[in-house]
This record gives sequence, C-alpha cells and structure tokens, in this order.
Amino acid sequence: MRKNSDRDQLRPKLHQNLNQATILSARTKYLVSFGFAFSMISEAEILHIINQVHPDDAVLVELKDGTVFGILKGAESAPTYFRTRAAVRSAAERRSLFESVALSRPAAHVDCITLETLMNGLRGMRIRHVWLERRAGARHEMAFLNFKELEHHLRRHEL
Repeated sequence: MRKNSDRDQLRPKLHQNLNQATILSARTKYLVSFGFAFSMISEAEILHIINQVHPDDAVLVELKDGTVFGILKGAESAPTYFRTRAAVRSAAERRSLFESVALSRPAAHVDCITLETLMNGLRGMRIRHVWLERRAGARHEMAFLNFKELEHHLRRHEL
C-alpha cells in the first residue's frame, strides 16, 4: 500500500519534469533551426571576427566547458589574446578582467596566449556566450549567442 502512495506523490513531479524537458527540447530545436544554439566555431569565423573587431574593443567567448577566451584590441597595438578558467558572471567581473589584461598585469588565473593557441582552443568548440565591450567613448557591453550574431552586428556598425 505504501508503494502506491509514494508513486502517486512522485507522479506530478515526473510529469512536471517531462513537461520542462519537452519545452527545453522545443526551444533548442527552434534556436538550432535559426542557427542560434551552441553552434560549432570554425577557423574562418574566428579570423573574420578578429578582423572585424574595432580598435579599443574587447570580445569574450565563454565555451560550454567554462573556459573563457578573450580578444582585446588596442588603439594602435596588435590584438591581445588570453584565456581563463575563472567565471565571469557579471559585467563588473568582465570589465575588471579586461582592465587587468589591458594594463599588462593579468591576474594569476589569466594566461596570455598566441593566435595559434586561441584558434586551437576555439576551433570546433561550442559557445555559451559572446560579449563585446565597446571601450571607445562611453563604454557599453553587448551579449550575443554566437559568432554569427556578433559578425552581423559588427558588419552593421562598421566605422
């Protein structure tokens, strides 16, 4: 008799979890159909983004495994590439990360890397978030789901 009562109590939770899984699956299919959900990164996309990022802009790419790669373009210097395993959840954390890399005083958890290491680290991976910070003039930050969205935005806002 007790087993039946336990099943009756668990049944609504099971239905709720199945409904949530169905909704998430439908959302994922919808996003994938428009090219938004966790797309794999190609080498051509990486190089295209590096070339399109304006001077004094910074890009952060968070992968599904939690690794964060960054590209920081100075006004007159070559781009700086870096990698970290630290979580960058808030805008303040991302801004402090950019500041430490820009001042050439990266924290212990930030590794300055080469373009080749950046390419090898991003190629074929899946993106969780992409952030673009405009550093010239009034600073502001924008978030994108993938490189295609970022590329489209950069193309529309060319200087």
